[in-house]
Amino acid sequence: MTQLIASIMERLPDFGRAAALAIVIALIFEILVRIVNRVIDRALRVATMRPSDRDAMKRIKRRKTLTMVAQSAARWVLYFMAIIWILSVLGVDWEKLKVVLAAAGLIGLAVSFGAQKLVRDIITGFLLIAEDQYDVDDRVTIGGVSGIVEEVGIRVTRVRDDIGNTHFLANGDIGKVCNHSRGSARMSIDITLPTAEDTERARAAVAAAGTQLAAVHKDITAPAQVEGVSTLSAGGVSLRVVMTAPASQEEVLTAALRDAIHRRLAEEGIAIS
Repeated sequence: MTQLIASIMERLPDFGRAAALAIVIALIFEILVRIVNRVIDRALRVATMRPSDRDAMKRIKRRKTLTMVAQSAARWVLYFMAIIWILSVLGVDWEKLKVVLAAAGLIGLAVSFGAQKLVRDIITGFLLIAEDQYDVDDRVTIGGVSGIVEEVGIRVTRVRDDIGNTHFLANGDIGKVCNHSRGSARMSIDITLPTAEDTERARAAVAAAGTQLAAVHKDITAPAQVEGVSTLSAGGVSLRVVMTAPASQEEVLTAALRDAIHRRLAEEGIAIS
């Protein structure tokens, strides 16, 4: 320790120039990170372009995810290189520093706890991407956290829940993943009619509204139709309306379906309660 302090004291007159050079190096690498990020973004944007619009949304999400992961990996590598270079410029004696840290037991602790956890997070991060478990903008449930994926990195995944809280999930801790944005979803809503209303007219009106909505939204795989009576009481008759569409658009299309049915029933003069 005494030798290390003495070495630092000997270099102190030149420390100002070394510090200035370290700042310049840090600025250069920060600019380099931004340049690399732009290059990655443009390269993946071009690589994922397709003449057809089929699966365009899925392709956009995948591009965003791959861009974030590539940028995260590049940023880690460049920052690590910058730190090593800056420490060298500042005159750090690696052999003496290693002896001091080894004597304090810090190297062993770092490898045992920090390094192992970091490596596990990184490896899991790449596996999550390779297995295509989720992409940016997907709605997921991970470890009891439900929300929209905002960022996928090589170490952490960032999810924002429905009330606006941001959750940072270490990739190595991610186990079961439920992706609510993949495949098709069966949407259902109930409409209640007065008992005196003609349910057959209501069925026809709902079918017409479903057909009109499907003509506008091509992703709907099964137009809306009345499945049957869900509840029956003195206050009215409730009809269960079902529709099948991509899970990623469930909220938007469910709202659009309610609006379309409401307008069609109003046009037909059918009352709802």
